[in-house]
Amino acid sequence: MLELRWNPILKQWVIIATHRQNRTYKPPKDYCPLCPTKKGGLPTEVPAEDYDITNADKKMVEKYKLDQIRFGDIVAISDADKSFGRSYREGAGTIGIVVHSDCVIAGHGPGVATLLTSPKGNIKFHLDPEANIANYLNIGSKRK
Repeated sequence: MLELRWNPILKQWVIIATHRQNRTYKPPKDYCPLCPTKKGGLPTEVPAEDYDITNADKKMVEKYKLDQIRFGDIVAISDADKSFGRSYREGAGTIGIVVHSDCVIAGHGPGVATLLTSPKGNIKFHLDPEANIANYLNIGSKRK
């Protein structure tokens, strides 16, 4: 059954499907909307898990100061498009947050979770040594 109701916020009449009003979506107890989406699992706000910055090339580590990356740093990654998974795309840009440190045993660098991405390069990067989530939220001890 459909019903016409006045919506005072929209200041207009809206159609309501009254026969659907008793359906409540209840996700499973262990559902975490802010955790990365797992293969075969329910979709979340984080479409894919983080990816790792390589630290095997010592010249690149020195050039981009990858050994100075810390938890919570906001990083820009050029030519990276995360619109539909990880991919190289010339001119694209991705902004991410460092979510874990490097791992000598596994052989990879710091992990980055994507915050936003632009396949067309609409994101303009600039260097800011204070770009860390702790500074924006005013938490933790100040970095040196």
